[in-house]
Amino acid sequence: MEGHFELTLANPRQIRSLPGRKSDVKDARRIVDFHAHGLIQGSFVPPAEIDALRELTRTRKQFVREVNRHFRAQFYRLCRTTGDRRKAIVAVAASILTVVYHMIREGTPYTDLGVNYFDERNRAGAARRLVARLQNLGYNVQVKEAIA
Repeated sequence: MEGHFELTLANPRQIRSLPGRKSDVKDARRIVDFHAHGLIQGSFVPPAEIDALRELTRTRKQFVREVNRHFRAQFYRLCRTTGDRRKAIVAVAASILTVVYHMIREGTPYTDLGVNYFDERNRAGAARRLVARLQNLGYNVQVKEAIA
């Protein structure tokens, strides 16, 4: 309905501070009356272009967080395997450099393999790690492969 009506986005704290009783119908009439007399100031409502830019920025931020959640899964997986944080940092940096090298050499964009890539690649190892983890928590585990 943008363009058909003038929109005023009011701060609830400002409206609550105005005198009068609180009931739905009376409150709505009171707010309209205060707005008609110019006692309620509108908050900033961005134009469509700025709103679209904000949405794009939020989407990019979520994408960056998702990427960070991955190369991090790799770091913790390597910490668990090597037992040394410094070695894991060097290994993650080396894998980043390898990816960048191949992207530049082949002229292709980055394609993420996914969070579960290494677990799916080595299913038996992943199962062993998970069983060991449960046993460390005090559970007896017997693993049988599921029938598809």
